[in-house]
Amino acid sequence: MRGSARSLNVKKNVYMSFGLMILSNIVQFMFVPVVIDCINPLRYGIWLTITSFLSWFSLMDLGIGGGLRQRLNQALAINDQKKARELVSSAYFSLFAIVSFVGLIYFSIRPFIKWEKVFNAPASMSGELDSLMLYVVLFFLLRFLLQLINPVYVAHSRTAFASLNNFLGSLLSLSIIYLLSFKLNQSLFWVGFIYSSSPLFVYLMVTIVFFTYHRHLMPSLSHFRVTALKSMMNLGLLIFVDQISVIVVISSTNLLISHITSPAFVTPYSITNRIFVLFITIYEIAARPLVPAFADAYFKGDLAWIRRVMKKFNLITLSAVFLICGTVFLAKPFIHLWLKGKVEVSWSIVILVAVYTAVRLQWNVYSKYLSGIGMIKQTVVLTIIGTVLYVPLVLLLGKFFSLGIVGLLMVQIFMSLGNVFYLPWLYKKSLKIREKELSLAEVENIG
Repeated sequence: MRGSARSLNVKKNVYMSFGLMILSNIVQFMFVPVVIDCINPLRYGIWLTITSFLSWFSLMDLGIGGGLRQRLNQALAINDQKKARELVSSAYFSLFAIVSFVGLIYFSIRPFIKWEKVFNAPASMSGELDSLMLYVVLFFLLRFLLQLINPVYVAHSRTAFASLNNFLGSLLSLSIIYLLSFKLNQSLFWVGFIYSSSPLFVYLMVTIVFFTYHRHLMPSLSHFRVTALKSMMNLGLLIFVDQISVIVVISSTNLLISHITSPAFVTPYSITNRIFVLFITIYEIAARPLVPAFADAYFKGDLAWIRRVMKKFNLITLSAVFLICGTVFLAKPFIHLWLKGKVEVSWSIVILVAVYTAVRLQWNVYSKYLSGIGMIKQTVVLTIIGTVLYVPLVLLLGKFFSLGIVGLLMVQIFMSLGNVFYLPWLYKKSLKIREKELSLAEVENIG
């Protein structure tokens, strides 16, 4: 593939994903005021904490989803339909076993769990939270299994379909809650029930439709192979370790805020983060298609293309940082107008979230490059260190030194700074190694 063709393919993927991103963010922005009108900010903060808590369990697949995406893509590329069905069948039945096991454990210990203490909620909400968690966990486990259709779509080069599934689930949730808002009457139970069940319905329909038209890939117990499972998990284990970091740093944040301050502080943090995370989302959309493109260029020796793309993205990053600085001054007035003054956000949260966003952008494209060329083991080292230190440091600064959310954001910024220096160093090192390999190969060919 020539550099120009490779670049055109990247742009095509960016444009398709960008449209869905705009629609998804419109839905997410509309969702916040609609839900806060139905339930107060305290209950909304508790709901955000619940969703963050449940996202920890996305680790249950042990990297099977990521491994399936990579291995299925390889099998389809060489048109090995038998291998493809073995991979799909092994992934689905393995995940079904995991989901069943976790579900059995949860329903066994459920009578002993005090959810109002877990989420630091008022004692008066104990009955409502117990009823809500019964359905939320059940729906989550079922959706967790059905979401396996996303890596299957990606392996078929239909990345946009995976994004579309998530968008449709959010849109359905918003539509139902909005239409029934006058009947919900501050009920966290019904908001949570609708929000959890709507995406499940979408994934069920999408899964049925896909396998109706792809019967040759339909999961079958007779096609389950331990070797296929091992193949996926060997590759997925590194992805699994990276997922741990994402879950700890991002998904534990709301739970930590609830305990070092109060669930009420989750709402202003989440709303501020939602504004600035747009920069990360847009950047991700532009950089994600580069992963296979970087791999193609690296192994074909087109290092000049890689350097050109890196220079362009460094300029894009610098431009994004200037935009983030401008957004700092507009964030508070926008939030006040957006939520009609129902939620107040401090300047300290706005500034620190902006700094954290800017720091994350500095190393994002380098992470995509290293993932594309297979240098995952090298980045996992920093991931493990960050995972081990994150929660203790947040508790130290946030609770012991009474810095609250400010302490938490300081820890996030500090830990992200490591990637700013380490990942570009790995990038330069990999190019030097590849240049030596190409030079040796050229000498051997001449000889």
